[in-house]
Order: sequence, then C-alpha cells, then structure tokens
Amino acid sequence: MMLDYKAGVFIHVARCLNISQAARDLYISQPAVTAAIQKLEEHYGVKLFLRKSWGLELTPAGVLLYSHLKELAKASTGLENEMMRLRGTLHGRLSIGAAPTFGIYALPGLLGLFSRSHPEISYSLTIGNNDRVYADLLEGKIELAFLVGTLPGKRLVSRKVMDDELILVVSPHHPWSARDAVKGSELPAQPLILREKGSGSRKDMEEAFAEIGLLPEELAVIADFNSFEAIKQAVTANLGAALISRLAVKEDLARGRLSSVRIEGAGLSRDIYAATLPETRLTEAASSFLQILYREKDPAHPG
Repeated sequence: MMLDYKAGVFIHVARCLNISQAARDLYISQPAVTAAIQKLEEHYGVKLFLRKSWGLELTPAGVLLYSHLKELAKASTGLENEMMRLRGTLHGRLSIGAAPTFGIYALPGLLGLFSRSHPEISYSLTIGNNDRVYADLLEGKIELAFLVGTLPGKRLVSRKVMDDELILVVSPHHPWSARDAVKGSELPAQPLILREKGSGSRKDMEEAFAEIGLLPEELAVIADFNSFEAIKQAVTANLGAALISRLAVKEDLARGRLSSVRIEGAGLSRDIYAATLPETRLTEAASSFLQILYREKDPAHPG
C-alpha cells in the first residue's frame, strides 16, 4: 500500500498551502504541482483548494481528503517498516533538520556510524535555527529534528541526546585572552558578535544573562550572523567577542586560534534534543537511528 505521486503532492500542498513552496520542497516545477492537484480534482469531481489573497485554503472536500490521506500515509509507513523488518535490511531516505551546533559539528559523524550498519539508507539534512527546524517539522518537511537549548514549541516528543555549553571567545590578541574570567558588569562595554535572533544560541544567551541582571538592550551587539564560521572569522579578526557553542570552537581552542573566557555567575550550559511530533509514526530508519544515538549517549541504557 503506497500513496501515489498525486496524493503525495496533495499532502505537501495541503501542509504548506503554497504552490511555489511545495514545488521547491518537492524539487518539481510549479506546473507539475498544479497538474497533480487538477488531476485529483477531476478524479473526485470537486475543488480541493480555494485561491485567496494570502495563498491557498482547503475546501471542505480538501479537508476531508487531507484527513484520509494522512491516515493512509501513516499506514503506508507502518507497512514499509514491517516489510523491512521481515527483510532484515533498512532502506529509504531519512530526512533530518538540525540546529547548526549539532547539525554541523556532531551529526555527520553519527550518520557515518549509522551508515556502516545500514548502507542502503540515504539522507537529507537541512541546517537552520531552532525556529526554522521546528517549522519544517510541523510542515512535514523533515521527520527528525535536533534542537539546541530552549525548545521552540510544546507539540514535541523530545529526548536529550547531548550536552553543550555557550562560551565567550576572543582573539588571542584581545586583552581578555589572558584572563580566566570576566564579570557580567564588564560585558556592556565589550563589542559582541552573536547568532541571529530566533536561534537557540541567542535565546539561551539572553536567558542566562537575565539571570545575572543583564538585559539584551544593554549589550553592545555590533553584528549578528547566522553562521558559526562567520562568527569565528570575525572574532579571529578581533572585531569583537562572541558567545558561541563549545562544540563549534573545540578545534579552534585546541589550535590556539581562539581563547575562551568564563563569565562569572552565568549558567551557559544547555542540552541538545532529538524531537519528533507526537502524531508521527516514524520510519524504521528514523527509529533505528535514534536507538543508535541514544546508545552512544548512554551505553548502559540502550532503550
């Protein structure tokens, strides 16, 4: 029992309510998306979408079809899982979204470990901040999300997979590089380079600073970047100091390209979570990957 091409296109359009977005996500043309929807409308003899000024809206018939096709998609996933168990091999495509901290500096190695046991699995990885990854999960673009720090929504089934910490880094030529720690009261006078608003790092930093009496508007933020590599290059050039994940600068600290400085009284540790939606039935590939991930985190408790 497999959903056909038209049904798959319809489900995607029903999720995002945007033809052009669906075409980009599915790597097909907009006319191909429109044609698939038209064929379904001709088959059932009803309109499935209404065009509005803000985009598309499901008709009552569209809502009904979407509801049934979602259930069929779950059943199809379940059948595929059972068949793979009988065959004793996993195949298919695992779609993942991850915050940069985990997605760039930890996940590739874990996928390599998983691939050695399951070479027939292929992967799709999208890197984005917490809000973007959460939105992709809600829209069904990804099956697994890896989020850092404060979780962006309540509609999640989540489990901790790794520890992380935000640290203050400066250039080796910066006056603070020779110090073990700085006081929170010294930070407002220091030019800072931060991750963009909406990122897990930015939210976690603001929460930690609030605990020591520092408000965002008091900080001298001279730049916010959506790239850890750009932040590191800017700090190396002595543009300013930066709050950044320890995972992202592990090699830079070891090679002496950057120096870390502790902020007195600031609790900057945070957790990395694997997250799914409660109503989603995971593919066997996704379930197996999570099992390996949990074993790597806690070998004594593989469940």
